[in-house]
Amino acid sequence: MQNSSDSRVTEPVPILCGECKARPAAVFLTHVVDGKLVHRNLCAHCASPYFDHPPEAPSATFLSPPSVNPDFLARPRGCPESLALPASVSLDELSQKLRAKPFHILAVLVTHGVFVTGKQPLDYATAATVCRHYGVSLRPVEGVEASEPPQRG
Repeated sequence: MQNSSDSRVTEPVPILCGECKARPAAVFLTHVVDGKLVHRNLCAHCASPYFDHPPEAPSATFLSPPSVNPDFLARPRGCPESLALPASVSLDELSQKLRAKPFHILAVLVTHGVFVTGKQPLDYATAATVCRHYGVSLRPVEGVEASEPPQRG
């Protein structure tokens, strides 16, 4: 128990570099090695090679979205060639206009790296991603300004 007259404050112990174990860690690095996250605490000196020559990005297979049934991604029967949409549309409305099931639209969005919930309204740019996937030309409803995102590769 500490004496009430003792007003000493203890200094925090610095985390030492995991590489040299001599200098305090100043860089807290997380990267992927063999598909696993690796956390490293490094001093500025030991971390410098990572900034001069950063590690390669994980493979595309590591980052790719989960596999989706190809039938979910196919153009729906009766899908229109063109469509006019407002600035915001519900998943149900978009699925009805495209003659697709709502979960098919969600699957399309996941493969394009867009994650939404079924209740979340879709903005024009998100709806445009789905329409582009199905080959549907899209235009905003008269009097609505909407900007499409740049094409993704």
